[in-house]
Amino acid sequence: MEAYKLKTIDDLLASPEERVELINGEIVLRPTARAEHGVVQGNAREELGIFNRRGGPGGWWIITGGSVAYERHQCPSQDLAGWRKERVPEHPRGVVEPPPDWVCEIVSAGTSARIRSRSSYCCNATGCRSTC
Repeated sequence: MEAYKLKTIDDLLASPEERVELINGEIVLRPTARAEHGVVQGNAREELGIFNRRGGPGGWWIITGGSVAYERHQCPSQDLAGWRKERVPEHPRGVVEPPPDWVCEIVSAGTSARIRSRSSYCCNATGCRSTC
């Protein structure tokens, strides 16, 4: 019997599918977002736009739906994630490292248990300072 091999971020990047994420060493298909999810995500992003300063000190990088590499076998897509510009001076691109300073997951009745356990684990394991 062959031992199960956990997938890594390299396996995720090599996947031909785009709507996938890496959870506990497994590449899983992300569920298709419903219209309500998109409305809430868009409204939240709009409200947070004030923190996305274009110049000067301070500010945040806020992204939606980005893949965040928490560790070798954990790379979920976050509904909203933010990094302080003092810590991450360049705009995040691709699979983002380091972990965010802030994460927001939009929870529905069908996704609440999965999202809460995944987000809590990733943030607690990597020191993300705030979640909503």
